[in-house]
Amino acid sequence: MGWETILTNANVDNYSHSHTYDLGDFTELGAVSGELLTIATDNIESSAFTTYSVYYLAQDGIWKQSDATTDGSGAKYLIGLAVSGTILLISGYCALGLVAGVMGSPLYLSTSSGSVTVTAPYEAANSIRIIGYLLGEGADYSIIRFNPDSVWLELSVNEV
Repeated sequence: MGWETILTNANVDNYSHSHTYDLGDFTELGAVSGELLTIATDNIESSAFTTYSVYYLAQDGIWKQSDATTDGSGAKYLIGLAVSGTILLISGYCALGLVAGVMGSPLYLSTSSGSVTVTAPYEAANSIRIIGYLLGEGADYSIIRFNPDSVWLELSVNEV
């Protein structure tokens, strides 16, 4: 997939870690490269993931579809992007269904369950979390850098 990982110095105090990738390798929907987790079906809310949906690891140990409606819907937890029925992308690159936006745009956890959006949620109690960036697109897919930020914000209600 065009990935090359180089550890230039094994000394823990002084090393660099680099990745080389080629967007040209992402020529079809479903192409993926990065950190992947295989999850047992017993630990998935519906026993299988919906491909290209965002999931979070709930406190009960079950992976559930995430959304930005509240911080309890996954915004503050470990999240992953389903790339098959039992495999999650935790960090990396993926070609998923078209996401309308400008290349380089941040991607946010959507208020629609399991979805990704280029529009930050804006309603009171919604959570805002950048989960990656839009890198490019093909005829029927978008290439994204999935790299969920560890910071999330919850919108408050201002009453006048």
